[in-house]
Amino acid sequence: MQEDTQQHPEEFHPTAFRTEKHAVRFGGMMKPEKRKVLFVDDSNHRWEYFCEMFRNEETDHVEFVWARDYDETISALKSGKWNIVFLDHDLEDPGDWDTKMGWRDGTAIVNWIREHTPDIGFVVCHSMDPVGRKSMSMSLENGGYKNAQIAFYSIDSVVEPITALISHGNSFRWVEQDNEI
Repeated sequence: MQEDTQQHPEEFHPTAFRTEKHAVRFGGMMKPEKRKVLFVDDSNHRWEYFCEMFRNEETDHVEFVWARDYDETISALKSGKWNIVFLDHDLEDPGDWDTKMGWRDGTAIVNWIREHTPDIGFVVCHSMDPVGRKSMSMSLENGGYKNAQIAFYSIDSVVEPITALISHGNSFRWVEQDNEI
């Protein structure tokens, strides 16, 4: 009887793997991993500034979504996984009080996140309100969410690490002082 010497090629399993740029490979074809970024802020000016800073060829595979208030944010968070969420503290008109939950601001959104645990990779608390920003950051940290805090108009001083986080999800080390960028 003749021994079976035929070589059996390894079976191809179309499983994804990550390269250093987090591309996904299926059958020899490379394509960028689709990433989602949620920007929560009630200011049209800040949204335009954010897009100006971070929408470029390095982030062309990223879906940027803008939520202006509590309801839009919760609706977006319910829609699926978010790689990164930029969260402002002071949202909507200061007179927008809900008798059940109080102010419908960034803190209320953080409370919802902690209660409902949506799939979020990283949160940047970007409020100009230092007390609100720190409070949101500490609450997120206590809930097990990776986060950092920054005054919004200081965001241009950390464009490189934020672009890396947005476009590739690379791990990087925030230069921190009291968890503040």
